[in-house]
Amino acid sequence: MPKHTIPQSTFDRLADGELSSAERRDLLSGLDQTPSGWRQCALAFLEAQTLNQQLGALATQVVAPKATQS
Repeated sequence: MPKHTIPQSTFDRLADGELSSAERRDLLSGLDQTPSGWRQCALAFLEAQTLNQQLGALATQVVAPKATQS
């Protein structure tokens, strides 16, 4: 079976929940044939998780001072 690469944007869409069921199934079933496929997949989820945590913390910092001024 030929090895292929998967665009980073596809992993990002997977982590963000933007792939259809069929797209998700196709991507996950092909990860074994992709060099570093599972590693790329895991990194996309870790990046999304870290970004969400950082944005949540930033939003809390921005909103909290305004709430105490009222």
